[in-house]
Amino acid sequence: MRGTQPWAVNTNWTCYPTSLKRALELPVETRDIHPAYNFSRKHFRMTFEAASSRLTHPKYRADIDGLRALAVLSVVVFHAFPALAPGGFIGVDVFFVISGFLISTILFENLERGSFTFREFYKRRIKRIFPALLLVLFASLIAGWYLLLDDEFQLLGKHVAAGAGFVSNILLWREIGYFDVPADSKPLLHLWSLGIEEQFYILWPPLIWLAWRVRSSIPKILLIATAASFLLNIYLVQKNPMATFYLPFTRFWELLVGSCLAYFAVYFKEQFTSRDVRTLNLHSFLGGAMLVAAMALTSKESVFPGWWALLPTVGAALIIASGPQTWLNRYILSNRLLVWFGLISFPLYLWHWPLLAYLRITQGEIPALSDRIAAVVAAIVLAWVTYRFVEVPIRSSKHARFSVTKLIWLMILVGLIGLACNKNLGFIPSANAAPLEQRDSPFVYNLEDFNDRKCQDKDLTDGIALTYCSMSQKGPIDAAIIGDSHADDKFRGMVKLDSDRNWMLIGNASCPPVLGIKVEADQKDCDLKFIRIFDWLAKQKAIKTVVFSSYGNYQLTTSYAWEHLQLKNGPESIRIDSPNKELRTRDEMMAYGLGKGIEKVLTSGKKVIVFVDTPELPFSPRDCVRRKTDCKVPIQEVADRQRSHRAILDGLKKKYPSISIFDPKSLYCTNTECGFKSGETVVFRDSHHLSIRGSDLFAGKFLEFMQRK
Repeated sequence: MRGTQPWAVNTNWTCYPTSLKRALELPVETRDIHPAYNFSRKHFRMTFEAASSRLTHPKYRADIDGLRALAVLSVVVFHAFPALAPGGFIGVDVFFVISGFLISTILFENLERGSFTFREFYKRRIKRIFPALLLVLFASLIAGWYLLLDDEFQLLGKHVAAGAGFVSNILLWREIGYFDVPADSKPLLHLWSLGIEEQFYILWPPLIWLAWRVRSSIPKILLIATAASFLLNIYLVQKNPMATFYLPFTRFWELLVGSCLAYFAVYFKEQFTSRDVRTLNLHSFLGGAMLVAAMALTSKESVFPGWWALLPTVGAALIIASGPQTWLNRYILSNRLLVWFGLISFPLYLWHWPLLAYLRITQGEIPALSDRIAAVVAAIVLAWVTYRFVEVPIRSSKHARFSVTKLIWLMILVGLIGLACNKNLGFIPSANAAPLEQRDSPFVYNLEDFNDRKCQDKDLTDGIALTYCSMSQKGPIDAAIIGDSHADDKFRGMVKLDSDRNWMLIGNASCPPVLGIKVEADQKDCDLKFIRIFDWLAKQKAIKTVVFSSYGNYQLTTSYAWEHLQLKNGPESIRIDSPNKELRTRDEMMAYGLGKGIEKVLTSGKKVIVFVDTPELPFSPRDCVRRKTDCKVPIQEVADRQRSHRAILDGLKKKYPSISIFDPKSLYCTNTECGFKSGETVVFRDSHHLSIRGSDLFAGKFLEFMQRK
């Protein structure tokens, strides 16, 4: 059938007028002027086009719905009860294979029949995806308006717009960073996978259609595309695992595995269905074993996707390829209960995560088991209601064109509402919006509020990627603050309020300002970066003052972060090494490294000031604001946590008497307790970083300290 024209189709001519058959027997040069031919040809073309606009779909297989059910339930259990299914996230990979198989089967079958049209294909995709997604996006916005703080609601608006535009995976990748919010507080985090699928649906059909038209080898295209995507995944997963996780071209191979299976099923149907039953059963059980192994052996700590993703991807492909008559597929996957979950799998996937995320946000901690069970039950009920009363009626609508048009405009409307919430904080404020003067963004710095510029000196920046390198624009730089994110959050206020000095910020996230030791946390080459920074500072005659500021407890073993933020692997994830074998403990190595850095600056004739780290809080300030509670921690507990850090600073003060040490404790602490406010102003944006407002207050206290020196 490939390449044939409508007139060459094997048609039952008895249903057409005898005059047309006679006209077709006329010489070609006189045929076009024959009235019967022209009239009947038009009638035939309209009939053919009407018939060819109806896309065929693969024969329904209950076992594939059962496989969908296992995929969605594994994801739900992973999110709600992670200890039960540490590798349950592989359900998404199973979804990818199923989607690639079904979509590509539709493509190949209808291209072979000559009945493929882009309009019909995308119309069916819209009717399949938009109804449930629209409902969840609207519901998430309404819930966010009631439950989120104003800056959280602003971020939600961005995610709603990204979800409506099917680019959530791109947005999530771009948000990755030190100050990115925890994943479990993003109600639309799960839409990343839908973004990848839709991007595949946009790119793959035109590519196959074009290959079909120019008679290119589709098997070669399939193999090259699958191999290229897989190899890119293997190459990038070690260098940039989060980009590999979220970006489409490193995940398309999983959908393309399903596409390869579809090509074999369509064009080698006899070989596909005539295989030995024992072989088919073996394939089915092997595929099931691979899925079980993937769930058991992978976890959040696995380097994923990478090689690990082969287990669920190949496993799902083997199960589908074994056919509906194998024992596993027929008696387990085709079970009525699993098939029912398969039918509601898409709305269940959409509903479950916002419910769990809002539960986590409102409770400020891991929700109780009973609450998580209730959220899962609610998600199942909402999924069934969505499927029964929204999806099915729209998909079976007799006014398909009108329904699709409405769905498109509604999706555009939701996206625009999301953008309005994101771009105009205050235009659509949340119900929990703080007074304007109290607002700050815990997610990004609004650089437009500050008068600074990026560093341009190539001696400092060439060859190294510094997270922080900014300067005041008010005049020549004569003061610098160096360190990690605890230097960054204080720099903003100092630039804004200091009229006597022009400040510069130099540093890197998670890298303390030390020399002579090697520190590795979630950043590499910290030692090399600070060698460059200290060498550059020593040459800058105009810079008279250098301030050291870093997350002191983070490199030690007394940080609240290890206990309350549940950072990966605890203190063991930070490596501190020294060529000096006499230094045995973390405290000794950190004291040595910080001392070497101070010594380097002092010998260049500059004044050195060291900040005592800001008090750490064993709670999230935004949870306290949301619950309208004034959270406090005893000052003695804060002092105990800072004891190692203070002991290091006291020892350095004795060794280098000319340095100054500034302790900001009075800004947040009374004689008995510490909190996240100064008066009525929220000064912390998380458990240990200052908000923009807090940076201003800190700078005011510090400048008073400077005037006394």
